[in-house]
Amino acid sequence: MFGAMSDGAATHDVDPGAAPVSRRVAPLPWWFHVVLVVGVAALLWGTSTPMLNRNWLTVGGAVVTLASLGWLVQVVALVRNRQWSKGVLVLPLVMIVMGVALGIEAPLKLRWGATFHDPFEALTESVRPEDVPMTVGGLRVTQVERFGGDLVLHLEGEGVIDDGGLAFSMDGLDALLDSSGHEFGNIREIDTHWYVWNDD
Repeated sequence: MFGAMSDGAATHDVDPGAAPVSRRVAPLPWWFHVVLVVGVAALLWGTSTPMLNRNWLTVGGAVVTLASLGWLVQVVALVRNRQWSKGVLVLPLVMIVMGVALGIEAPLKLRWGATFHDPFEALTESVRPEDVPMTVGGLRVTQVERFGGDLVLHLEGEGVIDDGGLAFSMDGLDALLDSSGHEFGNIREIDTHWYVWNDD
């Protein structure tokens, strides 16, 4: 009797169809989100000048790319283990916000209003072609073209755009195009009477 009880107690049937026990996937650490935000900030800062800054864009792009790969690994692990973490929503939300900010040129417009506008506005009536090169608001002006009251300013490149800068006209873009005869590759308004242009 005891032998039978012993055999019964020691026998365990294993269900071959049972699902394997999944391990708990660790959430993304806090510093991951800090690194992500730093990378996005570098990208936004790189687009905050009319000529775009290659160094900031390179650093920001590399950081955001690495963060995206880490995020993808996390998502795959969660899917395989049938788990969910609210932390994986952070990167997509940050990328959406960044995309909207870049789409409306928020970095450039904010920095223009805070740093560049007043120094450039002050020279619209007095600057002459022979005054260059000069630094205005932290931007290096390499060439000045004056067409009556209209201005086309060439800025020193920052590694992305070779030929570009700012333009000014009290009478609007059509008047600037008529007075300068310049066929800009790309020109867009950044502020009242002010335009960003490039020929790349």
